[in-house]
Amino acid sequence: MIINYFGRAFQSGSMKVISINTGFLRIPVEDMFSDAGEERNSTVLYPVDEEKRCLCAIRSLLFRSGSMNILIDAGVGTLVDQKVLAHYDYRSEGDWDTLLRPHGLAPADITDVILTHLHFDHCGGAVRSAPDLGSREEVVLTFPNAIHWISRVQWDWAQNAQEREPDSFFETLSFLFSNRES
Repeated sequence: MIINYFGRAFQSGSMKVISINTGFLRIPVEDMFSDAGEERNSTVLYPVDEEKRCLCAIRSLLFRSGSMNILIDAGVGTLVDQKVLAHYDYRSEGDWDTLLRPHGLAPADITDVILTHLHFDHCGGAVRSAPDLGSREEVVLTFPNAIHWISRVQWDWAQNAQEREPDSFFETLSFLFSNRES
């Protein structure tokens, strides 16, 4: 199966898969390929700007089947440190109310959120400021009715971040998974 990466969908049986663009960021090529050596830092496969940054789209996949609405990754959200976002020249495509509306959904309609890993650009959108409080310290789930999933391997990786990626993890999300079964 082929997924169209421009926000379109495809259908397979009763399941519809929708690619949702949540934003864009520019990642320094040495951050993306720090372990790969000079031969991998090619601008042929990954064009870079004058500051040697790759433009990357941040996408989530929405799987719809019957009463299930499953979201794979949740994008950046609004609570990530602004200095980190400025470093990556982050540009949002909107909040989850806006992103889901064209598909006839609201955040409360999402049944499951599967986080591939806990880097901020994959999980930051799973939480937001508490309504009416406007405080970055008081957070609530963006998808209040969803079961949130992360593998034990990825959870452990995030708890023991490597020296080269401390900015990548979004600590505010930890309350989702602490005190949960494996």
